[in-house]
Amino acid sequence: MNDQLLNCKDAAALLGINIRTLRKWIARGMVPCIKYSNRVVKFRRDDLLRWQESKTVIPASLEHPAARRKRSDEKIKADKLEAEIKAGLARHYAGRRKKR
Repeated sequence: MNDQLLNCKDAAALLGINIRTLRKWIARGMVPCIKYSNRVVKFRRDDLLRWQESKTVIPASLEHPAARRKRSDEKIKADKLEAEIKAGLARHYAGRRKKR
C-alpha cells in the first residue's frame, strides 16, 4: 500500500478541484482525511483515489438495459404507492370533513 500523505494543495490537484471546494468537503466530512488539528489536514493518496472511484457514476446510456428496466420498474412501483397514499389521505380527510 502506498502511504504517501498529501497536503490540501496536492490533494485538490489530484482530484482536479479547487482547494476551497476541498476545504468545504473537509468541514462537511465528505472526503477521507487525517486531521491533526483544524489547520493541519493530510490525505492518503490511495484513500483519495478509492473515494473518487466510489463517486463515479455510470451514464444511463452506458448502463446495461436490464438495469434500466429494473430502475424504471422500481419508479413505477414507487409512483403507484405514492398515488395510493395520496388517495388514502384524501379519503381520510374527506371523511373527517363530512363528520363535522
